[in-house]
Amino acid sequence: MRRFQRLLRLASALPWSDQSRLFDALGRVLLEHIMMTSIASQLSEFRQNDATRLKRSLDLVLTSAGQHSHVTLKQRTHLVDLYVDAILANPSVTGGRATGEKCEWIAGCPAFNRPPANMPPGLVRLSRLESDHVFPKARLLSDFAETPMQTLCAYHNQEWKRAHIAFALDENWLG
Repeated sequence: MRRFQRLLRLASALPWSDQSRLFDALGRVLLEHIMMTSIASQLSEFRQNDATRLKRSLDLVLTSAGQHSHVTLKQRTHLVDLYVDAILANPSVTGGRATGEKCEWIAGCPAFNRPPANMPPGLVRLSRLESDHVFPKARLLSDFAETPMQTLCAYHNQEWKRAHIAFALDENWLG
């Protein structure tokens, strides 16, 4: 707990971060943990191409944990569908040209558009801005195609959003 508090104070002191944005991001990390580890707990039950069975099992796990903890995910059924479909999908990394000048990552990011000449590939991902939907276009195309675009560095747009679905969810999905 002490380490967490120290790291939160340090992150809050960064000019591109603030505590309210960090709490939102940390809540998303916990949601991602809940969903992904719950899916992992059901892998022994999974049979190839049987998403329906996996979704039912996952829903039962989350319902049971919710009853035990007295916490209910308001959008549990939708989250189950989204996560299972995303895990079983073939991910396609995409990103269009950016319209903004700096990364609009939810937890804050100081990246801005820089010419990538003579930069290692890892740094290019932090210097190239892309436009993408708020929802996980980098991982899964679904009902979110009409969502307004945001500007993100290629690292957050492709790497984070593809690996962490919760960072792309709208507020009303977070339970």
